[in-house]
Amino acid sequence: MIIPTIKTSKIKATTNVVMAFFISIALFSCNGNSVYKDYEKIPDRLWNKDYQTNFEFEIEDTSQRHRVDILIRNAGMYPFSNLWIFIHQTSPDGRTRTDTLECILADDAGKWLGDGMGDIWDNEILWR
Repeated sequence: MIIPTIKTSKIKATTNVVMAFFISIALFSCNGNSVYKDYEKIPDRLWNKDYQTNFEFEIEDTSQRHRVDILIRNAGMYPFSNLWIFIHQTSPDGRTRTDTLECILADDAGKWLGDGMGDIWDNEILWR
């Protein structure tokens, strides 16, 4: 059994910004069935550059490949077109892996990507 711990943190802001209502992670088996999905509400809708969140889950069937998606929900007032996050993964045997993921939230013209309703936008970014 693999029980990875994934921590994420914002790395590109110099100040606090109104960013997201939620960040979440979803884990899917190779046949597309959701294995794990969890949301983390960002306190006061402000993502401080030092804020970290943790998602812990257990993979029962390690014989299959799994797809991991990072789900970002942001408000239209977010002042950047992207979001950089660090992902720290720890396996049950204590091995750690660090990855940097750029989440593109808007195109070059400033148009928000993903699914939107009103001023809220949802993006699903494939991590691995």
